Amino acid sequence: MVVCANVSCQCNNMAVPFSYLNSKADRRQIGTFWTPSDCEPQNDRIIELKVEVESRVIAIKTNIILMIRSKTREYLKKVLRKGYYFLPVRVRNYCEKHRIKFKKHARHKLALTTFGTLLSYPRSGNHWLRFIIEYISSSPTLGHLGDINDISIHQNEFTDNTILRHVAGKPILLKAHNTHKIPKPQKPIIFILRHPYDAIPRHAFLRLSNNDTTPLEEHVKSYMSLIDFVEAHKGQVSIVMYDDLVKNPASVARCVFKFLQIENDHYLRKFETNHTELAELSKTGKKRVWGGVNYKNKTVDADIKAKIIHLIDQYDSWQKYFKQPMNNHESCIKI
Repeated sequence: MVVCANVSCQCNNMAVPFSYLNSKADRRQIGTFWTPSDCEPQNDRIIELKVEVESRVIAIKTNIILMIRSKTREYLKKVLRKGYYFLPVRVRNYCEKHRIKFKKHARHKLALTTFGTLLSYPRSGNHWLRFIIEYISSSPTLGHLGDINDISIHQNEFTDNTILRHVAGKPILLKAHNTHKIPKPQKPIIFILRHPYDAIPRHAFLRLSNNDTTPLEEHVKSYMSLIDFVEAHKGQVSIVMYDDLVKNPASVARCVFKFLQIENDHYLRKFETNHTELAELSKTGKKRVWGGVNYKNKTVDADIKAKIIHLIDQYDSWQKYFKQPMNNHESCIKI
C-alpha cells in the first residue's frame, strides 16, 4: 500500500510542517495531496503543485515521501477526509490519467457535506439554483457522489471568473437526482419540482438521442419516486417550484437563504439587485457535466412526449403541486 508521510510545505519562502497546521482553515488553504495504492508511483517522488487560494496564486512546493507501510493506513484516511476535495482539479485527475477509479470519492463528499441535499429530477434547474446558493452563501455545493467531473459551480469557467471568487470553505449542499444517492436522509432537503410534462420528456429524449435504452416507464417512475421520498421525509424539506426559480429567482434566493440559515446577507442583497445579469452569466459556465440550457437540441419528438404524458397521467401524487398557481405562496414551500 502506498501512503503519504512526513508532509511539509513551503509557502511564501517559509517552511510549514503539515503537522503544525492545526486549524481546519490552514489545512484547507494548503490542501493535501494523496496517491491511491493503484497509482504505484516511484518512492521519493517530488510533485510540484500550484494551488489557487483566495483569488491569488501561492507557489507551494510539497515534498511527499511515498512509503509502503500498512501502519499508516488510519493516518491516510484522516488526510483524505480533511483535504481531498479542496485540491485543484488537475491534482485530483492525477490518478485518473492512470485509469484509477476513486472508489472512496463518495465517502469524502459524505464526510464534507455540512447541511443536506439539493434534490431534483434532471432538467429542473439544478445548476441555476446551485449557482444561487453558492453566490449567496459563499459556500460550495457538491456534485453527484462518485463523479469527480461533477465539480462545484464556482470551479466552472465563466466569462467573468470573479463573480464567484468569494466562494470557499466547507460545502453546504450535495446535488442528487436519485434518492439512493442521498447519504444523509435525515438531513434537510431542498427539492426542485418541475412539471412532469416538461421535465420527463426533455430528459428522456436527451437520453434516447444518446442511444440510451432505458424504458420510458422507468423515467416516469424515477420522477414519481422523488415526490414519494420527499413526502415521506422526516426531516426538513423546502420545495422550490421550477417556474418560480426561472421567473422570480430573487424570491427563491431569499427563501433558500432563510432555510439554510445563512447569517450574512451581503451577497443576497447583491443577488436581488443583479439577478438578471447573474442568470445570463451562469449560462456561460464551462466544465459542466451536463449542458443544461446550452443544449442545442431542445425539441422533443411528439410521439415520445405523448407516450410519456400518458404514463404520467397514471399517477396522481404530483398533481396537487400544479393544480393552482403558486402566486399566493412563498417561492419555497416548507413541509
